Amino acid sequence: MKTVGIVGTLLVLMALAGWRAQRTWIELWRGEVSPEPFYIVGRMTVPSHAIGRLYNVLAPGNHAGPDMSNRLPAGTKIYTVRGKNPAKELAVEIHPDDFVRAMYAGTRRPW
Repeated sequence: MKTVGIVGTLLVLMALAGWRAQRTWIELWRGEVSPEPFYIVGRMTVPSHAIGRLYNVLAPGNHAGPDMSNRLPAGTKIYTVRGKNPAKELAVEIHPDDFVRAMYAGTRRPW
């Protein structure tokens, strides 16, 4: 009986901790000919002085538009990172002057 209680507790803790939590991603449309690139949004911060120009803004209806995310709201701003290739790395503004890195993950939706 004690084992069942321990296993049950572990299962609840894993569920609360997001054991199989889906990663946050963004998809950016680059035209009808090109496949849409996906970027995985990480937790690594990007300093404000490394932020380049505005690259994109997630479209309204962010879960069904050409520029969308599975978790970020419409209007989220995406920036280039100085000295980095935007095809490989971008910065996502999660709060005013607070940025995290998004890394290229290919042209297939990263589940």
